[in-house]
Amino acid sequence: MMLVPQEELTKIDNYTEVDRNRLELVGPDLLCAEWLLRNGAAVRFKGQPSLVSDYNALMEIEELPESSQFRVEEIYAKDVQLNFAGFEHMKGCKNVEKITLIKCRYINQACIIRMTYVKESLKYLEIRSCYNLRDDGLKELTAFSNLQKLILSDLPGVKRKAECKETLQRKLVNCDIQYD
Repeated sequence: MMLVPQEELTKIDNYTEVDRNRLELVGPDLLCAEWLLRNGAAVRFKGQPSLVSDYNALMEIEELPESSQFRVEEIYAKDVQLNFAGFEHMKGCKNVEKITLIKCRYINQACIIRMTYVKESLKYLEIRSCYNLRDDGLKELTAFSNLQKLILSDLPGVKRKAECKETLQRKLVNCDIQYD
């Protein structure tokens, strides 16, 4: 298994299309990690103590015989340009428990819908200063029934904040929701 060389990354259109051949080669978790790191986010793998933000560090992981056992458990994205097409990379990731999205300007309803690929495992979600997220997108979060903690802040695209918060509280009864 080989990572796409750094020089070739510039040829990939915004790193958003899922490469089916690559998916077969490395599996959904490493493919998702590659997409996130190429776009400036960081991931933490299950059983690992810290986030990985260096794309080249994935080469070391990929060379390990047990690389297929690495599972994305946490995603941290700040000032990262993730768009809805890229969230298709989450399909097949079964261990994502925590996602933090801060100042990700392309996060919108379509992104939230695609994030439902990880709805069974996701326990913690934080969304701050994602200006394109609107009321309808926020209401899509009701699909994440296993959430235990939801933090929402500085979402000026949401016009009916109280109504959205009430909907979330009614649907996500086992979730601690902080919305300021």
